[in-house]
Amino acid sequence: MTSILIPTRFTDGTIQNAQLSYDEDSERCFLALLLHQTPFSAEATDYFEALAQIRVQLERNQIQLLCYGASRCVYPLGMGRDMGQGLRAYKLKLGQYARTIDLVDIFTSEPDVEPATVSEQHACYGQWLTSIQDRAKQSQ
Repeated sequence: MTSILIPTRFTDGTIQNAQLSYDEDSERCFLALLLHQTPFSAEATDYFEALAQIRVQLERNQIQLLCYGASRCVYPLGMGRDMGQGLRAYKLKLGQYARTIDLVDIFTSEPDVEPATVSEQHACYGQWLTSIQDRAKQSQ
């Protein structure tokens, strides 16, 4: 099992690190987050989905993860999700196709991370899809 520290933000603005451990077998990805001696865990077919499950648990306590996997317009696409276990995702820009240069590690935290709820992140992905479809229609 691999472990890393990942920053979390509380409603009062306090930022503290949590320990995130992850592992996988041939079919499932496992995540365990330890924050203030409180464990959160999830398993799913890929790490991005498991991270979303943990984020939902944290949202109930109004806690946000400060990593790309929890950033508003970051989402895994296609084969990267299937073959890469969802460890990498794209920073999406409305009206622009995803490019390799836009790939980020979902557990990495950088200043441009824009924390969002799982539903806000999914909504941004939907808006991006619509913008790409609109772009394709305009070029026909």
